[in-house]
Amino acid sequence: ISGFSTSNIVNEVSGRGVGLDVVKTSLRTLGGTFDFKTEMNKGTTFILKVPLTMAIIKAFLVNIGKETYAIPLTFVEETIELNQKFIKSIHSREIFILRDEVIPIKRLRKIFGSQNGDKKEVYPVVIVNAESKKVALITSEFLEHTDIVVKTLPRIHTDIKEFAGVTLLSDGKPALIIDVPNIV
Repeated sequence: ISGFSTSNIVNEVSGRGVGLDVVKTSLRTLGGTFDFKTEMNKGTTFILKVPLTMAIIKAFLVNIGKETYAIPLTFVEETIELNQKFIKSIHSREIFILRDEVIPIKRLRKIFGSQNGDKKEVYPVVIVNAESKKVALITSEFLEHTDIVVKTLPRIHTDIKEFAGVTLLSDGKPALIIDVPNIV
């Protein structure tokens, strides 16, 4: 990224093409990542991922099977009860229509390795939106909105893309924090 500049004028602080290289180096030092996507005639999107070392966020707690998970509220658009009869399958993918919008469905039990999903007539669903992609996450049970302390996962678990971190609940049990952009 060195040599990239948006400035037409070179002076002490701009136009030298070192700014993004400094950002990339700083993020790597923190354990984060820097990436970008360019689309011709549209522009460039810079993607900065900073690890959550110790942050407090608002989250929506849900049960998936017998385990509790946290979904950061910044991604939650709404919660609904979805009747099984409204779930359709198109090209082996489940969807449903909500206010004239086709919403893809992800069954969290399946994603997290529990194939024996709840066979229900009505499912608790969290509609999430990340990077302009809307998805319905089927859970087992809604719990509550709460503030949580985010802790990073130990380094041995950094290859697990579904989770952004972990938190300890008020009862002392751990809850994994769902990394919504990676699930969507």
